[in-house]
Amino acid sequence: MKTIAYQIGRSRTPTMTHGTSVESAIELIEWGRTKPPEDGPWHHDERGFMYFSPIKKAFRRHWFHDEISEEETKLSAIKTGADYAQLNQYERIMREHQIPFPTRPFDYCEVDQWLMGNIGDEELIRILGRECPDIRTVFGREEWQKARRQLEDRRGIVIELNKRALRLELYDEDLGGEIKIHLPDGLSLEYVHRIIPCGKLEEQTIDETLQTHQRQEIRKVKIRSPFSN
Repeated sequence: MKTIAYQIGRSRTPTMTHGTSVESAIELIEWGRTKPPEDGPWHHDERGFMYFSPIKKAFRRHWFHDEISEEETKLSAIKTGADYAQLNQYERIMREHQIPFPTRPFDYCEVDQWLMGNIGDEELIRILGRECPDIRTVFGREEWQKARRQLEDRRGIVIELNKRALRLELYDEDLGGEIKIHLPDGLSLEYVHRIIPCGKLEEQTIDETLQTHQRQEIRKVKIRSPFSN
């Protein structure tokens, strides 16, 4: 089974993946880099850093190689990236609708449960209310429904880095398999191997952006789908 990806330049080998919202792809196309990173729910007080899932095979000649698990394959890195992509897309949408987004990892799971219909609005309000006691005054039921429709349709994107990224300022400090890179000005397109949309709406958004901001170094290709069993 094939899926769509956006190849940057002549890079042949991915080294790491990063899951994020489709807005990051728009930034890469329009500006040539993403916005500077902000603190995330799992990594507090780490402003200026972005987090990536490594592909062990690509680190063969890098001193990090022996620190990376054998389980960190290209497929596992993409799948991990896709999980983070959806969570980051959730966060982006909920912020747009002024809905407090959970900063505790466990509460992310509750957003998924809400989308699947396993918990109702009242339960999610109770959970988010742990961090925002006045949540009921922040938005009305209509905002819930608008956000829900977007959350159900959006999946985010996976960004694969190329070999140039191995020259960046990399850290591997008790991150549970992740690698963090100091990118205070954001991620530059020159370090990107491919952009993989995780859903049809993301593909459509990227196509529309490329129509108005043409980049010769980006081409649309078909790859073996990492999302199929």
